This record gives sequence, structure tokens and C-alpha cells, in this order.
Amino acid sequence: MKEPAYKGQTYRLTDQEIEWLKDTAYRLNKVSKKTRVAQVDLVRIAFKLLAKLIESNEADLMEILQRIK
Repeated sequence: MKEPAYKGQTYRLTDQEIEWLKDTAYRLNKVSKKTRVAQVDLVRIAFKLLAKLIESNEADLMEILQRIK
């Protein structure tokens, strides 16, 4: 996560998803004493967790995708 972002990307998020990102980053910043947690850090963590999920349990991922579509 220390690598800089070279390309800006805009994702279509709902207002609730944006608020969740802001609130979660704020909450983690209050808990974290050593490092600042940015919203982009949460998105990058989500990418890493998703990659692990795809490797370990693709069927559950497909079920989740079907529910949100």
C-alpha cells in the first residue's frame, strides 16, 4: 500500500458507501496511533481481501455478486 497511485480512477459509489468509507477511515484513525488511515487505504485493503476470496472461495463470491446485481 506504500506504492503511489499513478492513475486517478473514479468509481460510482452510493452515498451510503461513501459515508461508510469516510466513517470507517475516521474511526480507524482514532484507534490507530502510529499511522494515518485514508479512504484509499480501505479500498486497497478490500482489493487484497477480494483477491484472497477469489483464490479460496470463488463460489461464495459469485453468490454475493448475484445478490447485489
